[in-house]
Amino acid sequence: MQNGDLLFVRSKNSKFEQMIADSTSQKHDYTHVGILIDKQVINATTKHGCIKQSLDEFVSEQKAPIDIFRIMNKRIDFDLIQQHAKSMLGLPYNHSFIQADKGLYCSELITEIFKDYHIFKLKPLNFGTGEQVKYWKQYYQKLRLTLPTNELGSSPNSLVDSDKLKFVDKIKRSPY
Repeated sequence: MQNGDLLFVRSKNSKFEQMIADSTSQKHDYTHVGILIDKQVINATTKHGCIKQSLDEFVSEQKAPIDIFRIMNKRIDFDLIQQHAKSMLGLPYNHSFIQADKGLYCSELITEIFKDYHIFKLKPLNFGTGEQVKYWKQYYQKLRLTLPTNELGSSPNSLVDSDKLKFVDKIKRSPY
């Protein structure tokens, strides 16, 4: 692994994670993403917002398969990427997934870090169909918001579809 690698976490099958996976892709089941910086992972968590964790801590907390992807763009200045990523530490989690709202969610953090390189494209938020839409409507009612169907955003599944990403490996898990 190297600086700038993205760590995509598959669904652990909690209801929230399953809804993210099911409503954002038909071919992937990623529900979280972080970036490797100096053997640590910077990611946005629902509980702590934007944090930095050791790779071991990140892996053990996920308890789900993790795939490593590398951005294939030689123009990227990873020193600047590292500085940009570290500048976001401490920001709160963006529970609404609306770009204009305070804080960042996991894939929003990644798109923000790489925005000057045009690696990822924001797309209209997708809330699935049927049961998935019902779940998200209830989720947004608790936030006192309506379903933001025309808002641009991202998800781990939309990021992994970038033609500038290359699969590198899976993180081997210890049997504990």
